[in-house]
Amino acid sequence: MRATLLLAFAANAFAVFVATLPERAAAFSTSPFFSTGSRKGGHSGASLTLRGGSTIAGAARMSPDGLLVSCEWLKENFANVKVLDASWYVKGMERSPGVKFDAVGDFEKHRIPGSGFFDIDKICDLSSSLPHMMPTASYFAECVSKLGVTKDSLVVVYDGKGIFSSPRAWTMFQCFGHEKCYILDGGFPAWVAAGFDVDSSFLSSELPADSQVEYGTATGPVDIIDMQAVKANMENPQFQLVDARPYPRFTGDAPEPRPIESGHLQDSFSVPFLDVVSPEGKMKSEAEIKEIFIKGKVDVTKPLAVTCGSGATACVLRAALYKIGVTKVPLYDGSYAEWKIAGNPTYKGTEKSPYA
Repeated sequence: MRATLLLAFAANAFAVFVATLPERAAAFSTSPFFSTGSRKGGHSGASLTLRGGSTIAGAARMSPDGLLVSCEWLKENFANVKVLDASWYVKGMERSPGVKFDAVGDFEKHRIPGSGFFDIDKICDLSSSLPHMMPTASYFAECVSKLGVTKDSLVVVYDGKGIFSSPRAWTMFQCFGHEKCYILDGGFPAWVAAGFDVDSSFLSSELPADSQVEYGTATGPVDIIDMQAVKANMENPQFQLVDARPYPRFTGDAPEPRPIESGHLQDSFSVPFLDVVSPEGKMKSEAEIKEIFIKGKVDVTKPLAVTCGSGATACVLRAALYKIGVTKVPLYDGSYAEWKIAGNPTYKGTEKSPYA
């Protein structure tokens, strides 16, 4: 009799277990310890509710390379993300013939809902005569606090070109120790093309006067090199310096957007940032990026640093390198503008370059 009862109990327990398998599987898939997000798909967006009503978003499932998120991912996980428009453009850049890009004006007219404006020309070292140089850690923390960002925030940055200036904001968050920052692949154009909601009500681009939250203590910046480090590297090479400017500016055949002569630094490599971005403004594939650096004679298995005109588009290369697994890439923040203004020698054509 006892054996019969035990068998009946076991059978009933097994039936209950089988019947609840879907719920168990769902719970398992949302566990922060056992997430099964694939390399291609990322997280599902489910969340766990904790005591007190707070949640840990399964949204915290990031894209496979830890760099980019898609518009679809952002829409699905919107409630768990702080979105920042980091648009910035070189003076005179045109959206179409006769129509210039206007980062501030564009943000104030339309944006991804809930976005704040991350102005790289104001969240910077305001005492420098050079544009948008890295600020101090304390000033960075003060500014992002006003944008509602805390050290625990999951941040997504985008720009109005696709992938152009958003990697600069991503680099800044990285350099100040904020690892949970990602780039919206394709930026605002991809968001609009996907048919997702756009906020067209007026919103000032100015930072709020008071902090919305307390960011906490930021550290750094790290992975930033200065002019003296570049000079020392010329005397005793320790890293490859990769220039992200268009090749005609590298050779001196096209002018700089600033009142300085174009050309290149001694021994620097040329990998134009536009080469790693698709015509639609999305980051190219890992295979394509690797091939582009090979074409530029850059050995990505050896130390390197990046430069450009003023420290902005070099961050596009930095992001591309991050995508292929090269995660330690210092930025020469002052870049070509600082170098040339300081009166240092530059060269035209392929003179004193790896292409001579």
